[in-house]
Amino acid sequence: MFQRGQAFDVFKLLIAAVVAIALLTVLLPIINNIGGIGQNRPNDVAVRELKDLVTSPSQHRLTESVVFKQEEALNAKAIAEKTNVLSPDQVCVSVGELSDDPNFVDKGDGTLITYTGRGSKTTKLSVMCDAGNALSEDLGSYSLDQGWVSACSACTGGTQTCCLVAIRKA
Repeated sequence: MFQRGQAFDVFKLLIAAVVAIALLTVLLPIINNIGGIGQNRPNDVAVRELKDLVTSPSQHRLTESVVFKQEEALNAKAIAEKTNVLSPDQVCVSVGELSDDPNFVDKGDGTLITYTGRGSKTTKLSVMCDAGNALSEDLGSYSLDQGWVSACSACTGGTQTCCLVAIRKA
């Protein structure tokens, strides 16, 4: 009885699905940029990697992509405190490969790097830990710039463990 018109309901459902997919296609990139969903924050990635590497001297790890947002900082003190293992003078941050990028402002002492560019910037991080007097040599063995640790007093001498977080091109 009254089977006429049932196909129209299926057609309306199909139209609703197509409209929903179109809306999601437009809205998801906007939501991702605003909320940071699915984006790796530099300090969080550095903390995660340092927790693994602090007990593995001389190992180098290149992280997955991280996203710097405007006025976001790579902060040695914040990274050290979140590891619950390192003190602030045992963590050194470096602009690394992006030393020629004017959007990365380096405080100059290995403690703070702030991204001042517009929008966001996707990079990677190089992370390595070792004794301060060996870290520069370790960088050289991985064909990385030994000058990355030059601004860090704890990483240029002595036997105290020092961990480097350097920004790399994505």
